[in-house]
Amino acid sequence: FIAFYILIIISGLQSFDPLLTLITESGIVLFFRYLFFILAIQYLCATKKNTIKFFTISLILTIFLVTMDGYLQWITGKNLFGWEKLFIPYARLTGLFEDEPIIGHFLATLAPLAFALAFSQFNQNKYFPFFAIFFLILVEVLIFGSGERMAFLNIILFTIGIILLSKNFQKIRIIGFIISSV
Repeated sequence: FIAFYILIIISGLQSFDPLLTLITESGIVLFFRYLFFILAIQYLCATKKNTIKFFTISLILTIFLVTMDGYLQWITGKNLFGWEKLFIPYARLTGLFEDEPIIGHFLATLAPLAFALAFSQFNQNKYFPFFAIFFLILVEVLIFGSGERMAFLNIILFTIGIILLSKNFQKIRIIGFIISSV
């Protein structure tokens, strides 16, 4: 981390406007806070054994809420708060993000993390594969419906990764992917 931090500081000093590059609100100088973030997460996981389990459950519930709200907006045109989907320039779903059509990116970024954490926490449960496939089918179809091409590509690459790397989920994931495609 220290070597990377020194490298980006040197790179920032060589930029066109070093002061702007180093000190703005997202400036390079403030990157040291990520080290404290990583150390805090490590401390929480080491001292409180259920931290990852509670985080996994809350992440799954958050993704499920966003997904259900996205489906409601896709089907009825309005979400839980009455916000309508954007019609300019394309009919894009916004879900709980009001006027920002980022629901596909949100789901494509957090669903693989939720799947991996759930796999590490609940893999011993005999119903886990079915829950996981149902969860991924719901997310994949909504990402497709959101109209975000990059998010859809990311979730497809994640699916291919599961199929190629996991012996336990290979057959059931292929079936789930076929169901999502249909």
